[in-house]
Amino acid sequence: MLVATDMEKWKAFGQGAAVVPVGSDQQHHVAAALTAGQSRTPSSRSVSDGSTIDTDTVVAKLLKQPANGTGMDALLRAVVYKQWEGLANHVSEPSFCKMTDRRGCTPLHLTVSHNGPLSLIKTLLKTWPGAAAAKDADGATALHHAAAKRASAEAVAALLEANPEAVKLQSTLKLTVPDAEVAAGGGLTHAIATSAEATRGFTPLHWALLMRSTEIVELLLEAEGGHGKESAAVACAAGRLPLHTAAANEPSLATIKAII
Repeated sequence: MLVATDMEKWKAFGQGAAVVPVGSDQQHHVAAALTAGQSRTPSSRSVSDGSTIDTDTVVAKLLKQPANGTGMDALLRAVVYKQWEGLANHVSEPSFCKMTDRRGCTPLHLTVSHNGPLSLIKTLLKTWPGAAAAKDADGATALHHAAAKRASAEAVAALLEANPEAVKLQSTLKLTVPDAEVAAGGGLTHAIATSAEATRGFTPLHWALLMRSTEIVELLLEAEGGHGKESAAVACAAGRLPLHTAAANEPSLATIKAII
């Protein structure tokens, strides 16, 4: 596995080369760590060879570089710097919508994960309807990411309209540490939120309940074709139903009744 420690490798990644700019996942680690405004985010991270890379320095260098015009470069800048307008010339191209990073995440996965504009999400879905069913390396659809990252209700509704069956699909998605810190504000712990075993087999409904996202839970349960109600009967790998997840997170009575 290569580790990018200079701008040439960042550029290579932008052009589609098999380079891993920070640890094992550039978008999820750099963007989540450096754009969320979290004071607890470290400025350096361990990489696969045991050394560390100063992510602040790497991203600072990136900011000084002119955009190279590639779809990956535009996506990178959109995620890291919230420069979503930079994707305007790319989102209508099916080839761009079908790109994936080293973890199998498409532009839709990443846009949803980092609270991109609803208009952009809808355009990505219009250009490539299959994006709503695309799975990353963890078997997670964009809907899983939306539920796990507390995306807007409008974004979740758009994803459900495009692929209601995703509500009952399982994945091995787990949160990165920065995401877990945000989640901790809702009573979650790093041990739960970042544990692959604890969240293995979670559906979007499990995630929404873990995140105490009441509005999202309601939307998921109302998914068309009866898929929402069916998702309430899907247990994770540890055998926990969504109801068990809800009960462990101080749910409202309305939430319990909806699941039952």
